[in-house]
Amino acid sequence: MAAMKYLLCFLVFISVYQYQVLAQESCNSDKRGGGCEMFCRNVTQNQTACDCKAPSELSADGKSCHMKPHLVYGVIDSLVFVENDTVNEKIPTHKWLLKKTDYIVHYITQDYEGSRIFCVYSAGGRSYKIDMIRIGKRTREFMMEFENEYLYGIAYDHIEQEVFVAGEKSIHRVIDFDRSDRNTISQIFLKNITARSISIDSKSRLMFLGVNEADLIRINMTDKTRTTIFKSNINSKIKAITLDRTADKIFWTSDEFRNDIDVNNNKNDTLWMMNYDGTCIEFIDKEESKTPISIVFWQGFLYWSDSQSKRIYKTSIEEKETEEMEIQLDANVFTIDFYGNPENYMGQWSQWAEVNQTQTNSTICRRNCVPLNQTYYTNKTCFKQDMSKFINSCGVDPVEKPACSG
Repeated sequence: MAAMKYLLCFLVFISVYQYQVLAQESCNSDKRGGGCEMFCRNVTQNQTACDCKAPSELSADGKSCHMKPHLVYGVIDSLVFVENDTVNEKIPTHKWLLKKTDYIVHYITQDYEGSRIFCVYSAGGRSYKIDMIRIGKRTREFMMEFENEYLYGIAYDHIEQEVFVAGEKSIHRVIDFDRSDRNTISQIFLKNITARSISIDSKSRLMFLGVNEADLIRINMTDKTRTTIFKSNINSKIKAITLDRTADKIFWTSDEFRNDIDVNNNKNDTLWMMNYDGTCIEFIDKEESKTPISIVFWQGFLYWSDSQSKRIYKTSIEEKETEEMEIQLDANVFTIDFYGNPENYMGQWSQWAEVNQTQTNSTICRRNCVPLNQTYYTNKTCFKQDMSKFINSCGVDPVEKPACSG
């Protein structure tokens, strides 16, 4: 009992700080569990290769390894990372405690290049806070608080390295959150707009918003011009959106069919997709007695959480079939994302590192030029790809160096 009181006091004590080391499950003697598998182990100052299972990645300076790609979701008080392999017919997870149990993690977005996750949470009412989670250090840092305003989503701009938050009547831009010489500030990016969902394609300089319950709006982030690319029935509601940035596709969940496309059943939640320009609207799947509240695209699949049950589902874009993921959940999942390759538009890429025996510095080569092979879009007439997004993605010197040939 004394130990429990001490633990509770400790959790309350650290919650008032701007900086906090996150609690998590402990690793066993074999270095398994508790998140050990999520990082490359035995990283040294001059390490030239990751020794953990693929896909593993070496940082640009050649001195550390990124976390492997993982599905991540938010529950009442924690972030939970999902393993990629099934063990005993279940998918293992690793929970990182963020706050006291009276807080709810509502929305998350990720910066894979910077090994960060940004999360929006609240204790109820019209007050929301944003934290920055440093993955490699397992720390949480307070960014800022929005008072007297509901927040409905968060997105990260990988190009400008800025955070955007969807509020009640505005889209906020949060800047200077990772600078020691300045305080974090929030600016109004768009006025007089209420977005219930938000997502960004940084490379295309496009922001997508679900507004007015049933409309999808495309924002040119350079000049802030707005274009309505989808307008649904007045009784429907767009609940969540996600992007495939390699193919310029937007996906969303809706609680009603469009009458001009399908009138067979309009009482179930549905999954849809179309091109960035509003063309090629395509129905993916109907979800009976389920309510997807958060959705993320990753390499041909849509991962989404159901607000009606403690379940996470995976829908194949190619097969247009949905299956439940074998993840043991003890609470409803409010937000879901994929912590992986930044923006998912760089496609297939490789890294090599070789050390010259007479030098201490490694030679690092990265190639981010080729999109993934997208066989899951069966309607080839609707498959559009802006190849200009992939130009100059190999760095200053796109020619492979001899030292990095394999």
